[in-house]
Amino acid sequence: EVHVEAWTGKGLVKNAFNLCNIFGKETLPQLLDRTLATSKSPLWDFDWIPHAVLIDCGGNDYNNAKPTSEEDFSDAYTDMLHMLRHNYPEAFLISMCGGSTPSDHRRNKAAGRVSRAVKRFADDKAVFIEVPIGITSDDDPQGHMSHHSEVGHTKISDFLEPQIRELMGWT
Repeated sequence: EVHVEAWTGKGLVKNAFNLCNIFGKETLPQLLDRTLATSKSPLWDFDWIPHAVLIDCGGNDYNNAKPTSEEDFSDAYTDMLHMLRHNYPEAFLISMCGGSTPSDHRRNKAAGRVSRAVKRFADDKAVFIEVPIGITSDDDPQGHMSHHSEVGHTKISDFLEPQIRELMGWT
């Protein structure tokens, strides 16, 4: 089974294009306890128990004139990991970042900060995986607002899948 919580433009501390308020004020961590992101109730009951939680959050904080400070980013990321660990005590927390094309490195800009926040969290079942620049191609079709299409997502999945299998012991 898979449960996905995804929302374009949501950031960790600041949403993309924060000054324009295109994506609202609520950041992704503020939505994690909701059953439906657009409604404050009912809250997610966390009864579903995942083996792994894959987190791709932080890149949108860079889609701003003034990106989030390192300290604010690290505090917010570790707070989010603590919340996830509290609700999913046995799950692997797999933070990922990247997948930029060779001509546009924006998706990888947050990688260093995410990696440092995961290290600061200091949990044996919390890891960071950077999806390298060039996994996706400049020639790949693009989705809405420069998001990956099915082609790009497949390439990233093909990169992540063996690493997640190894972490989880699914060999």
